[in-house]
Amino acid sequence: MKNKGFTLIELMIVIAIIGILTAIAYPYYRQYVLTNNRYEAKSSLMELSNLQENYYIENNKRYATSLDNGTGGLNSGRAGFQQDGGVFVSKNSKLDLLTGYYKLYFSSANATSYVLTAEAIGSQLDDTECLKFTIDQASRKEAEDNTGGVNDKCW
Repeated sequence: MKNKGFTLIELMIVIAIIGILTAIAYPYYRQYVLTNNRYEAKSSLMELSNLQENYYIENNKRYATSLDNGTGGLNSGRAGFQQDGGVFVSKNSKLDLLTGYYKLYFSSANATSYVLTAEAIGSQLDDTECLKFTIDQASRKEAEDNTGGVNDKCW
């Protein structure tokens, strides 16, 4: 009677092949995920910029100077942005995560101009090409890499 099944050698060869494929594929997958998470920063900044323009129209041509609720505040919470430890974070479409991949803040803000910034947090810090995104009142967009240099590929 012949034995049916796999030998230990055959099983080890299959495991080795799976290991090699995984070692090759995982870095590409990780970079793909990091690159796609950049859309969260860009969409959050665009949405906050739209809120700023609405605020500007409603408040006699003055921009908000904070993301909070209150005097001079943009009230970002009404647009669905969450605060985590006092810092507004980007919206995350994942089901079980409270915090997004970017913290949101004004780099500078006064009544006549603003610069909104989305800075990577958590696992998104591995994306060294595009760590910080900015947009200003004239819709000028910029992104920085981990050295602080401007990276034109991000937007």
